[in-house]
Amino acid sequence: MPSQSLPSHFASSAIVMGSSRGGAKSTGKMSFLQSPPSLAKLQTASSQKLAQVSDFPLDYNIFLFKEIKHARERDVQEMIDFRLDLFDSIPQDYSSLIFRGLEKRPDGSYELVPTTTSKLHDRLLELLILERHRRDISQLNKITGRTIEAVELADPNLYEIKSPIYQQLLATKDEYQTSFKRFAMLQNVEYDFENRLDGTDVSSDDDLVQQFCTQDVIDVDPENLDELRLAQILIPLASKAIFE
Repeated sequence: MPSQSLPSHFASSAIVMGSSRGGAKSTGKMSFLQSPPSLAKLQTASSQKLAQVSDFPLDYNIFLFKEIKHARERDVQEMIDFRLDLFDSIPQDYSSLIFRGLEKRPDGSYELVPTTTSKLHDRLLELLILERHRRDISQLNKITGRTIEAVELADPNLYEIKSPIYQQLLATKDEYQTSFKRFAMLQNVEYDFENRLDGTDVSSDDDLVQQFCTQDVIDVDPENLDELRLAQILIPLASKAIFE
């Protein structure tokens, strides 16, 4: 993503999901995506590390992840056309390595099969929203002097985030729709081995959290935001190879 298309603090550290072709078979690797996300099920080290993430990068990444997800869901036909055009434009030897993810319907149209990268993106978003909810309850307890027990959200995507940081970011969303769509497009192309999670280090929510929690999102100096890489957007290795 060209840095000039977004303010400097939108610079992405682009967590690259694939590291090598091949690797161990991924049987069961994606099974964790079938269960509801839960902070309570994280290992202690993971939950403690997530709790150390500063408020700004937490809300900032929730904002980015939500808007990229919305762009993907809003422009499904464009995602389908993008994949079809890609397969038509690259050599067959190379396209055979790319996850096709298009199921033809009886009427001749296509149904888009989401990439694993987009599924992991949505999963990490839910975990970040759960952490925001946990902090909101903690802050409410401090303000009211009460002890409200935080019950984890059944559907984190429905939670209304009211933090001033998030609301300030949300007010800018219309300015960056092109960039959100581009990130959604980048997440729309991955290798077959990435789709199977072969050769990656992701097999649990703990892995997602650990990859997210870099020092840049933990040790934040408000005076030097331009020097930090706060955005932790997941980018497939295939997209890195083809488009960047």
